[in-house]
Amino acid sequence: MAEMIYLDGVMVALEGARIDPRDRGFLLGDGVFETILYSDGRLLWLDDHLRRLRHSAEVLQLPVPSDFTTLSTDLLALCQQSGHRTGALRLTLTRGVTDGRKIWPVESVPPTIMARVTGLGESRVAAAVHLVTVRSIRRDSQSPLLRIKSLNYGAAILARIEAEQKGGDDGLSLNQGRELTSTSVGNIFMRLDEGWFTPPESVGILAGLARQRLMILLAAEERVLTESDSATARQAFISNSLQLTPVHRLDGRGLEPLSLDSLAERLYR
Repeated sequence: MAEMIYLDGVMVALEGARIDPRDRGFLLGDGVFETILYSDGRLLWLDDHLRRLRHSAEVLQLPVPSDFTTLSTDLLALCQQSGHRTGALRLTLTRGVTDGRKIWPVESVPPTIMARVTGLGESRVAAAVHLVTVRSIRRDSQSPLLRIKSLNYGAAILARIEAEQKGGDDGLSLNQGRELTSTSVGNIFMRLDEGWFTPPESVGILAGLARQRLMILLAAEERVLTESDSATARQAFISNSLQLTPVHRLDGRGLEPLSLDSLAERLYR
């Protein structure tokens, strides 16, 4: 059976789907997205994801489709049609197609909205990673783009490239004040002698949906974290809407083993 995607209100075969080459999401990264966990017939935290997508669109002054309120039914149908028991649904919204070369479009055009489902393994805990502090690029804590799910992912890509070039699996970025922010794939939690901590939104992070729930489950606190904290952290892990990832090495230093299965079971239930 051909894989189907959701594109501007209809289900179409992936092989025949077409994004206009004039689409501003393709040309300028002018759009937002959400990644949603599909498991056992339901989309986890769907209302929160759609609420955040709408907020992200408002920050960029993006229009949302007129049928946005009925999107939940279509997304669930797409997941069920995919045949995946567990999957990641990527929902993307762009400003749409415009003619000309102007950065800000003069005309008002319909937005482009697309969704695709890819299969995931059953475990919500990924293999442990080596996390490396990134030096070549700094996050701007004042940028509104860091607080939404923007298509502008260049900084995260550069962080991942540097980490891999240094023998790591993912990069932990700093802001202009040398404060820890996040990794290329999610929020960071560190266990210090006093307990679990995660950086506050003020340092320039997207406050993830998993993050806000984990703070309750772990009784974790927001705190500005520095490289001195990462040098003394006992344990650490990365969180996002799809999985938890334990960190077994941080800048080459081994951390205490960390089992996240029980936590993941409570989080993603």
